[in-house]
Amino acid sequence: MKPVICLVAAKGFSMLQAFVSRDKPLGKAIRIAHSKDGYETLEGIIAELKDRTGEEIFVIMEATGYYHRGIQAHFGFSQNAVLILTASGTSVS
Repeated sequence: MKPVICLVAAKGFSMLQAFVSRDKPLGKAIRIAHSKDGYETLEGIIAELKDRTGEEIFVIMEATGYYHRGIQAHFGFSQNAVLILTASGTSVS
């Protein structure tokens, strides 16, 4: 399994967990705010995971109606592959 970050968005914050590989988490799950500081924390985790594995990182997130759109917009400006899970299927951006 490739290194991934799993993310679930809620009102004003997201919960995320990074994985080096299957069943091998990188630290504990954390909560980040949907703010500049929160997005910088997220990018730092992505950079640490890339440094540790030497591989591209995939971000997997759940579409939570309205709340995921801010973080989805953030990833629109980054180089990271994002997989968005919805009740009706998946989309890749």
